[in-house]
Amino acid sequence: MKSPIRYLQVLSGVQALLVIFAFGWPMQGYSKSADAPKAHAYADINGGLKFILQMFKSDCGRYPTAAEGLKILIAAPADGSLTNWRGPYFDPPKVPKDPWGHEYVYRFPAIYSTNDYDLYSMGPDGISKSGGNDTDDICNWEKPFVVSVTIPVSRKILWPHLILIVPILFGARVVAGLCSKRVRRLMMKSPGRQIIWLVMSVAAVFVWLSVVVPQLIGR
Repeated sequence: MKSPIRYLQVLSGVQALLVIFAFGWPMQGYSKSADAPKAHAYADINGGLKFILQMFKSDCGRYPTAAEGLKILIAAPADGSLTNWRGPYFDPPKVPKDPWGHEYVYRFPAIYSTNDYDLYSMGPDGISKSGGNDTDDICNWEKPFVVSVTIPVSRKILWPHLILIVPILFGARVVAGLCSKRVRRLMMKSPGRQIIWLVMSVAAVFVWLSVVVPQLIGR
């Protein structure tokens, strides 16, 4: 790695991708289902993109403005106003599109969401006449999207353990900090990000112990 900063950026990106993989992997193989693209969009909006926006807020102290949009996650403003910007927050540096190839719509401040921002996909037709409330839109203010599929037994056995990826990768951050003073100092400059991963790791272990293990024992 060229620097501890780049190391942490790469590690954070790998962590985010593997967390999405841990929860999205059971859906692999069901892309022909009409619900699969909608589930993908919902996972992006309420999972990967939400986490990236939280990382940006942790670094910069705020969410992107409406004028900045999601593009601010790729390139810092030319005027240098965001001194704590630590992007690009995607690797490769490109904001992902929804499963139908359309741009996700970001709105700040929020109109509908209880979060500080609205984020939604305009659905298969790429058109939203209601600003995110069309019947085919997928939003961050709607109820959780549930997909009913039959998962093979091998996946039923394996996928619950993937949640342990979260604490394992948090452990990697801790080890990196213990092994390198420079990495440790950089981590301390963004304590909010470390707290997010700590909370996610504790929650993952709690879910694994309280839900997954009892179910496996009871088989």
